[in-house]
Amino acid sequence: MRVSESLLVVSLLAVLGVCVLLVIVTAVRRVWGIVADRRRERLEKPVRPLVLMMAADSDDDGDAYETLAAVPAATWNAIEPLVVRVLGKVRGDARGALIRLLESHGAAERALARLGRFGAVGRARAAETLGLLGSADAVAPLSERLGDRSSDVREVAARALGRIGDPSVAASLLPVLDGAHRVPATVVVQALLRLGPPAAPALVPALADPSDVVRAEVAETLGLLRAVSAAQPLIAVLAGDPLLEVRVRAARALGLIGHPAALLPLVAAVGRGSPAGLRPVAATALGELGSAEAVPMLTALLGDESHAVADAASLALLHLGPIGRAALEEIARSAAAGAAGTSGGHEADRADRADRADRADRADRADRADRARRAAYAGAALSAARLSAP
Repeated sequence: MRVSESLLVVSLLAVLGVCVLLVIVTAVRRVWGIVADRRRERLEKPVRPLVLMMAADSDDDGDAYETLAAVPAATWNAIEPLVVRVLGKVRGDARGALIRLLESHGAAERALARLGRFGAVGRARAAETLGLLGSADAVAPLSERLGDRSSDVREVAARALGRIGDPSVAASLLPVLDGAHRVPATVVVQALLRLGPPAAPALVPALADPSDVVRAEVAETLGLLRAVSAAQPLIAVLAGDPLLEVRVRAARALGLIGHPAALLPLVAAVGRGSPAGLRPVAATALGELGSAEAVPMLTALLGDESHAVADAASLALLHLGPIGRAALEEIARSAAAGAAGTSGGHEADRADRADRADRADRADRADRADRARRAAYAGAALSAARLSAP
């Protein structure tokens, strides 16, 4: 019994000792942080205006650059985070001068070394610095960080690769769209867009990727890149991908690319037998193609029973320019003339109605309804265009 009590006392003392130690460590770290911040502020303050002068591209005689390039290591360590932050906000000559300043202090080499550090914050900051510097030597190490255990590091690495702009990394960015090491699709797509059209050939094979997410995002990206070379593969995706969302994005991409070969596939996609979610997107894409051959199909779609399809068709006609607007105006005029003619002959029509066959009567009413529906969408589109005109 006494042994048990002794063990309990020892355990409590041990726990108390650990708690006291944690409090001391926390307090020391806090004090150390305060001291470090004050020291950094003291070192940064005299040279901070020089950094801002360079960012404003006001260092005409180069004195600010020369002074900052010659500061001691301790001062540079204090000012470097500010220089990196400013670098992400400037363009042109000021950006070039700040990059030369960072390189003169070996910032790229230190960032490469920090990419392998234990702390995720340090790795993320290093990846950001390398991306801002646009260092070609950092492409391979940053590509490895796409598999980092930290989602923050993976995201910053993807952005950095986009900033560097080497099209050869396009394929390495795709696996992070799905799976265990995922990066938000908006980040990956933005990085791919920064790589530009030269990245398109590496993306096309991914239209057959087993991942639905990868196929969908790649289809959308190829459209945003206006990748003409991807038109035929996207047409195949539009016709045959097993997932509707991928087909929808392929239709949208084909409209953005504007390749004439997409006309007939888009006409087929907007047909009544296509999925409801695909038809309005295909109608919009037909308008973006800019082809006069799309006018008959789009005018016919104004009478579609689906509001989304009819509305998309009216806006697509407006998007076609003068030829589309002329078609809308003709529909509106025909409907007005038909309404006037109908009112005059309505009584006669009533007198003859008893002699009409039921089938002819139904066809007549359906035709009137179709014309009225198309005229309504045409009028609405024209009114919207007039209201939005400057």
